[in-house]
Amino acid sequence: MTKEDLLRPKGPQVIASTIRGNLYRVQAKDFNGRQTRGITKRAVDSPLFFLETGANDMVLLLSNQGRAWYGPVYRVPEKAGNIDFGLDKEEIIISADVVKPDRTDKTYLTLAATNGKVKRTVVADLSGGEANWNRVMGGLSEPDQVVAAALTDGSCKVLLFTKNGKVIKFEEESVNPQASSSATGVAAIKVAKGDRIISGSIVCGDEKAYSVLLVSEKGWAKRVSLTAFPTQGRGGQGVQTLKITPVTGKVAAASVGQNKSNANIISGQGRRHHLSVSEFPESNRVNRGEQIIDFGADDTVQQLTTF
Repeated sequence: MTKEDLLRPKGPQVIASTIRGNLYRVQAKDFNGRQTRGITKRAVDSPLFFLETGANDMVLLLSNQGRAWYGPVYRVPEKAGNIDFGLDKEEIIISADVVKPDRTDKTYLTLAATNGKVKRTVVADLSGGEANWNRVMGGLSEPDQVVAAALTDGSCKVLLFTKNGKVIKFEEESVNPQASSSATGVAAIKVAKGDRIISGSIVCGDEKAYSVLLVSEKGWAKRVSLTAFPTQGRGGQGVQTLKITPVTGKVAAASVGQNKSNANIISGQGRRHHLSVSEFPESNRVNRGEQIIDFGADDTVQQLTTF
């Protein structure tokens, strides 16, 4: 019996990272991901993602600072702060995925950042040792950060959202892979003066199963079928997805979620509004939706995540 045999979990696992920079790994049979519906009365810690894995899987964790951790699931701690797990003070884990070791030469790691760049790397070309944090995307300087990161198979779409209501959707294959860890990627979207990127998503699979979710600064929300957004060439300005007025305010948060999934809207003071994707008012790309989010006059919408 080896040390690895002793450390290997006895069954399927669930890995989760939270907005407060905490990392968890629990037995899937003991996992309870239920969250209270509606708005919490006080600040709470909320998950950024859940990843189900097998006991023998290899996993890839990705941070908002363009770094990746690769290793067996048992090397992920059962509970740790991100700093304890080797991350910097303002660095958080934003996504994770299971890696198939026999397909690393056919699988890509795709990342998009607030500096308007997108990068794609063949997983087999990732550098650095196992179970260590290694640079994947170069050229990120404060306050730039990665807002979307996922393993892709060449058929996925990348989306980026801006504060002024622009969104671009383009094919990942329009991004040539870069093997160097210091490579900064290529242009993803042309951002107008006075605008900035606030979030991004990477979608693989049938687009009919997904919706774009938007929440404005003043609590107006809507969902629009992902198919309503044209696939464009990388590096363009995107299309308008919210008619911004003094009533709505600008876009505060945006994401893409499966139609049968749930969403968390996080306030600036850390309160959470938990609801299903289907509860977002259905709309088109132009209309403002409905005002369904109210954190109070002293709080604002900050983040939107889907599960």
